[in-house]
Amino acid sequence: MMRLLHWVIASRDNLPEFPEAWGTPPEEVADAGGGLFSVLWSDVGEEFYHSAGPGGEGDGWEKRELVSTVWEVGTEEGDDEGWKWLTQEQLKGLWDNDAELIRKELEDMPVKNGLYEVERPTALVTCLPTNGVAAFQIPRATYISNFSMAGELWGVQSLRNPDTYASWSVEMQPSPPTLIVTRLRASEDTFAGLITKIKQAARRSGIWKVEVWNLQVGLRGVAEKTGGRTSIQSEHLPQIMWYGPNKFQQVLLVLMQHDYHWLEQYCFSKVHID
Repeated sequence: MMRLLHWVIASRDNLPEFPEAWGTPPEEVADAGGGLFSVLWSDVGEEFYHSAGPGGEGDGWEKRELVSTVWEVGTEEGDDEGWKWLTQEQLKGLWDNDAELIRKELEDMPVKNGLYEVERPTALVTCLPTNGVAAFQIPRATYISNFSMAGELWGVQSLRNPDTYASWSVEMQPSPPTLIVTRLRASEDTFAGLITKIKQAARRSGIWKVEVWNLQVGLRGVAEKTGGRTSIQSEHLPQIMWYGPNKFQQVLLVLMQHDYHWLEQYCFSKVHID
């Protein structure tokens, strides 16, 4: 089934010949196909999905690094002056604005030697939180457990610096629960205050651990000063399948915080072709 998924997501021009042993290719339909890449998160290791290529065994999704930063919540309290707590309904406007900022950031990101783990990336790709992609993370995590955050609050935004904000969901298993940040935007100057508010939200809901994935490198020093511990994860592995031109290994995932699952219309990419 995963091998057939490529034939729904990508343009047929970017795929190998459909294996005769598989029978008839999936029907081409409107509003599907034409994707340059797809992404998934694996809890069964990297080989299972890598083996599910569009032409048979191998050449499927490739693993990318997942960096996790975790804070213990502690007992520190503070007032809410200068901050606005956000409900699910209020988050929609925040994510709409966030998507526009992500687009601009990606367009402005330089593609040059020395800035990335590969010499010259073929493409920088990311996910947009709109069209239900970020919103889905809340019911996905809470439907079975019937859990809700205290006050039905799933985000926070600075009133002094409106471009400082975060949204979150929860992971109920394994116990104890963890508050998982799904979107985060802050500068080095505002990040410490934002983390304090996120930890407050967790504590008020009986959650004692906060986790952020792929925190920007420039914020990791601040994270350490605020008690965050950063490590490379061996679970929830991000894997990417590239359907565009040039080398697969030179396609980088950027500006991503959590395990979004989406189709190509929710993705955004910047492609460089020599």
